[in-house]
Amino acid sequence: MTYRINYYFCAVLITKRFFNSMKRIFLTVSVIAALAVSCNQTNTTQTTETATTETEMANQSTTMVEEVSYVGTYQGTLPCADCGGNHITLTIEKDSYTSQEKSNKGSFEDKGTVAYNAEKGILTLTSSANADTKSLYRVKEGSIVMLDQEGKEITTELAADYILKKTAN
Repeated sequence: MTYRINYYFCAVLITKRFFNSMKRIFLTVSVIAALAVSCNQTNTTQTTETATTETEMANQSTTMVEEVSYVGTYQGTLPCADCGGNHITLTIEKDSYTSQEKSNKGSFEDKGTVAYNAEKGILTLTSSANADTKSLYRVKEGSIVMLDQEGKEITTELAADYILKKTAN
């Protein structure tokens, strides 16, 4: 009978220790899992907020660059069929422009309005003297390129002559 009681107490003691160990392991794993989940949620939130902020800043800076990138003074000599070329100085503001053309046939000045299509990067200059007179230009880094009336770049051997270089902001 003594063996039975000792055996019983040993079994109870081992069972208690086993369950206490299991409780400790379960609690430890639970705490680690809870910490991992909370840290992961914080990281995800911070990453999402950072990505959103960076995207907003990029969009704002792109919009600002697109809006003012064409503002400035441009110069070049455009081809002319019956003269040595038209030397043009084009000063473009955000909403208006002034054009001064000189050739061996004389001088000409024009003023008008500016419309900018940011998606296509195309400037449309409309003359104040004649609303039907429109000039199209593609905005590039440090220059603008004169386009045909359909908005396409000129691809003849004189294509390089249709580029006006930016000389001042």
